[in-house]
Amino acid sequence: MRDFGFFLDHGNFFKVVDTLEKFEVNMVNKESQAGRDFVVFKRQLYQMYEVRHRSVWEHEQFSLNVERRNLKWLHEANRDFITELQRVNYLDQLADTGSLGGKVFKKKFMNADKIRGLSMLGLSVFGWMKLPVLTMMMGSSLPMAAITMGAMYGMNQFAEKQVISSIESLPDGMLSITYMKSPVITATITAHVKDVYAVCAVGEDDMGADDVESNVIAIEKFMQDNEHHTSPICLTLPADAFRDKQMMEWIMAKKDAKEETTVDDFTDMLREKFEMRCQKGGLGMLTAFHVRETGLAQFAKEKEIEQQMLNDGSETEDSIRRLQELYG
Repeated sequence: MRDFGFFLDHGNFFKVVDTLEKFEVNMVNKESQAGRDFVVFKRQLYQMYEVRHRSVWEHEQFSLNVERRNLKWLHEANRDFITELQRVNYLDQLADTGSLGGKVFKKKFMNADKIRGLSMLGLSVFGWMKLPVLTMMMGSSLPMAAITMGAMYGMNQFAEKQVISSIESLPDGMLSITYMKSPVITATITAHVKDVYAVCAVGEDDMGADDVESNVIAIEKFMQDNEHHTSPICLTLPADAFRDKQMMEWIMAKKDAKEETTVDDFTDMLREKFEMRCQKGGLGMLTAFHVRETGLAQFAKEKEIEQQMLNDGSETEDSIRRLQELYG
């Protein structure tokens, strides 16, 4: 145990420092663990002595002094950050709603893996077209092996199995889940929301637009081709997808139907809000692109607003009239 008080309470600390320095030079092996511990102890002792013997001015410089106006600025900055975060999340949801087409979840056609696979297939095709030249330069074995491996890697990136492609919300808390059995074959199952939950996240594979990881979804009971299945299955929920965040959070949550009596009521409430968002519609393709890239940070500048007012004068006059009715 390190006894700092014994050295700090000594009458002549400079004598203590002199003794410790001589002891370190003559007796301490700094390559050993005990020697390194002694050096750390000595530095900590010096720092504690410095703190104990600071002047009033030094204590003021090293102390944390936060004025009330600074606290107000911090509070306002935090409030503005939360407001901006809510605004961006709202716009992201509008952009996704426009791409969902009434569905709760819809996988994107292209993702990072497919882009890499498509690139490798393109390189393989290019290599096949230049095969005579490559054969003259490197022989026949190496180019053929590289082209074959590139083509196999590219096709493997498109070989999706047990991956959910879309989820639709049905009445009475039911879900219609379509998943990929193979790269070209899909299957659709119907399950209640209380029988569906997320098991675990499998890793960060998003392209940066969303901080959402792929998840493994377990379905305990479901119906397929008019047949009831009680053996659970696990499917992968990809990260690169459009989604209704509120509905997906509830779908991925673990529901205890035996203990909870409000599962059906809460599901109905979420579905009503989801249908309201669908009826309002989402954003257009160009606006959604601006939302995902800039959060509309470059939208509605002063000149753009003036031009919009000139182009649609009747709408501007109607807006001014409604404002006058509200505020006088």
